[in-house]
Amino acid sequence: MGILGGMARMVFGSANDRLVKALQPQINAINALEAELGGAER
Repeated sequence: MGILGGMARMVFGSANDRLVKALQPQINAINALEAELGGAER
């Protein structure tokens, strides 16, 4: 990876960073449902 690739990652984030950011609303919805249902039973 060159200097430009490193700078692009700093500006845009890695592919994983972008994926996590895209999935965050769904993660928040799942977490809200879990709290509403009382969490996991063990």
